Amino acid sequence: MYDPELLRCFVAVAETRSFSAAGRQLGVGQPTVSGRIRRLEQQVDRVLVARDTRSVALTDDGEAMLGFARRALAVLDEAHAFFAGPRSARASVSAPPTTSPSRTCPGSCVTSGAATRAWTWR
Repeated sequence: MYDPELLRCFVAVAETRSFSAAGRQLGVGQPTVSGRIRRLEQQVDRVLVARDTRSVALTDDGEAMLGFARRALAVLDEAHAFFAGPRSARASVSAPPTTSPSRTCPGSCVTSGAATRAWTWR
C-alpha cells in the first residue's frame, strides 16, 4: 500500500513539473518533496521522475503511476467524505463486475448495473 502523502506529493510534482512549486502547493519545503518522491520511487523500485537542474519530467513508469495515484487518491477522498459526513441508513459500494455480492455485502443488498456492480444495503 502506498502512503497517500507520497502519492499527493507525486501528483503535485507531476502537475506543476516543479519540486519547489509542488512544495509551495503542499505547504512543505523542496527538500521534503524530494524526500517523498525518493521514498515513493524506492517503494515501487522504479524511477518515476526524471529531473535535472532545469526540468522535471515523468518517466513512462511515472506516467503510469500518475494515473494510479489520481484514482487511488480520488477513492480515498471519497471514503473520507463519506465517513466525515452524517451517518446514513444506506450505503453504496461499487466494485468491478468480477466481485460478487456475497464477498462484498455483509447482509442483504440489492445489485444493479452490468459494467460496474453497485450494491445498496437496505
